[in-house]
Amino acid sequence: MKPNSTSRPMVARAGGVALLCTAFLTIWLTPSRADDPQATSTDSSKLSLRQRGVKKLEQLPDMKAHVNRRLTLLAKRNDKPVACSRSSLTSSKTGDALRYKYEDVSLLRGPSQEVIEAQTTAVLSKDMHPESIDWKFIKQATNGTTETTMEQLKRVDGEFVFTRTMPDGTTTTKRYPLPSKAYAYFTPYLVELLPLKEGDRFIINNLDPETGDITAELYAVTARLKGGLRVGKKRLPEPLETEFFYLNGVQHVEAHGLAALDMTFEISTLEIVTAIEEAFTRYRK
Repeated sequence: MKPNSTSRPMVARAGGVALLCTAFLTIWLTPSRADDPQATSTDSSKLSLRQRGVKKLEQLPDMKAHVNRRLTLLAKRNDKPVACSRSSLTSSKTGDALRYKYEDVSLLRGPSQEVIEAQTTAVLSKDMHPESIDWKFIKQATNGTTETTMEQLKRVDGEFVFTRTMPDGTTTTKRYPLPSKAYAYFTPYLVELLPLKEGDRFIINNLDPETGDITAELYAVTARLKGGLRVGKKRLPEPLETEFFYLNGVQHVEAHGLAALDMTFEISTLEIVTAIEEAFTRYRK
């Protein structure tokens, strides 16, 4: 899902789980030279933050790796469920190419009991470049009636084609060239697959599927007192953290916070998340 466009439902703006958010004070409130995208590291590698991000992407799992990840997350407010997400990432080998299939279903219930549902299905290359992404957004009113918007990003003949179909059937299409810079389409599984350690700081470019724009995102990795890692992200040149992840000892996501919706998603079970989905959509017409 795409985090940067204001024209899409909020529930779809942060990539998969990234749908729902927690306000969090940034750990980068005090500017430093290290926040400069061109700044170099003080360690022996002397690589810039951007170069370190490229190195991280080069270390994504190789052809021999088999990935089969599942993630179910739940957000509460005043002890009541207000949002949930269930997603998966599986890998397969087609000829000499490694492919990922990413699927996500996320729901957010608003203060007036309206519901937004976002469904995502994507095919990604080994380096997390989209080959195709399909989105379905369902806006459910309090009386149960719905409006559906469909979107698709597809790689065709050396370019991306983005198509949106509105609830009234109106379709718009945009075309743009493939990015010339190193990038990765962000899903929460990226922070599970990248090789991370305490003290890491690096920049990875994220793709806005609607516009083709590349946005630099700064990652900062710190240790947690209970073990595991905390990964914070901010979108440059903005000064504040936009989202964070808590990872356990085997680098699996335990919680995901996003600032835009002032929420934190915590690990849950498929049974609980499925029951909440059914409750949110019970009166859907």
